[in-house]
Amino acid sequence: MNYGTARTVVAEWLDRDGFPELIERSFPSTESPLAGTVLALVGPRRSGKTFLMYQMCRKIDSSGSSLLVDMEDYRFVSMEPGDIELLLKAYREFTGEEPTHLFLDEIHALPQWSRVLRTLCNRRKYSIVVSGSNAALLEREISTELRGRYSARHVYPLSFSEFLKFKGIEYDRLSFDTDKSGVLSGSLREYIAVGGFPEVVLAGSDLRRKELLTSYFQTVFLSDLIDRYEIHSTGLMRMLMEHLLTSFATPMSISKFTKRLNASGTPASKKTISAFLDYMEEVFFAFTLQICTSSARKRRLNPKKAYLVDHGFAVVPQRYSENLGLLLENVIAIHLLRKGEKLCYFHDNGDCDFVFGEPGISVEALQVYWALNEGSRDREIGGLLRASEQTGADKLTVVTADQRMTISRGGMEIRVVPAWQWLLSKDP
Repeated sequence: MNYGTARTVVAEWLDRDGFPELIERSFPSTESPLAGTVLALVGPRRSGKTFLMYQMCRKIDSSGSSLLVDMEDYRFVSMEPGDIELLLKAYREFTGEEPTHLFLDEIHALPQWSRVLRTLCNRRKYSIVVSGSNAALLEREISTELRGRYSARHVYPLSFSEFLKFKGIEYDRLSFDTDKSGVLSGSLREYIAVGGFPEVVLAGSDLRRKELLTSYFQTVFLSDLIDRYEIHSTGLMRMLMEHLLTSFATPMSISKFTKRLNASGTPASKKTISAFLDYMEEVFFAFTLQICTSSARKRRLNPKKAYLVDHGFAVVPQRYSENLGLLLENVIAIHLLRKGEKLCYFHDNGDCDFVFGEPGISVEALQVYWALNEGSRDREIGGLLRASEQTGADKLTVVTADQRMTISRGGMEIRVVPAWQWLLSKDP
């Protein structure tokens, strides 16, 4: 990059006409880190990391000066590590001062970026915020270089409460017991169908939403996985991704999946499939849960349950999953992940979707079922009670689409609660 390009990029930032129109996210903290430290915003592409940076910039405008740079700008295609100095030089030339806050979007596009960050931190002049879409890469490299001078926060697609905010729907706790509950229930169904990517939520048609989600899928496939991990078995990776698009929220045996591929003429190994699943978690396409057990061997040998980081991806394949129960389960899984819960699923003479909490303090077992009926009630409640016996869960919950009641069984009270109420009551 030459100095003229650096001047142009910095001039565009300084000459901006305010900030893009922002709908503020319900993020736990938008405070900037201390000078000499780094805050890493990690999460899937298009989840709102850049706009969260704008949100932070707007807050500091009155007390400091900021510089936000998109490291994936096409003008940086030949950028070298030292070129960051050209941007700082241009900023000083235009303003006569150093920026107090540096925001480096998609930092991984900068060659030797971790060393650059260490150099900038050592000057102790700048509060630095970076973003990226690969959790393992960012956190591993930053922790190695900065050794305690950084923190990481995950940015996921919109929660249900943020979805309501983006749609202009107001509510309070009284809404749960008034006619407004019907609006919340209907909004949940829309949220299930649309997903939580901000641009998709604001799109004007179902066709446009599917176009966006398909393009996001392609970007994850080509840029985040194939290019970044230098994967040669592109067909195998696509087959695994497409399998997850239609088989999420169900146990997945890597052994059986591998045998099925080999039987159909697609060479595959358990080691490769396991590595590909790890890559998908690292780039925030999917995440997996292990079975609840204290035995590491059993966790390794039993199937994992895979979930999409945004349930909106389920509309990408032609064979769209219309199983509302599985979609709702995926929504609940994402929400618990967003809250930082350590999850597992239970399977032992009964099934329970999620077990989480602090052993010795409070453990919750939770089932997700679209609508309990006479045929499903005993099975779902039985799974909860069995999970309680084996894991010590003292709080039992069934999340449904709209039902609300309390069931007493086996000396335990089981709350049945509408998903929209549970999501809004449990907002992180």
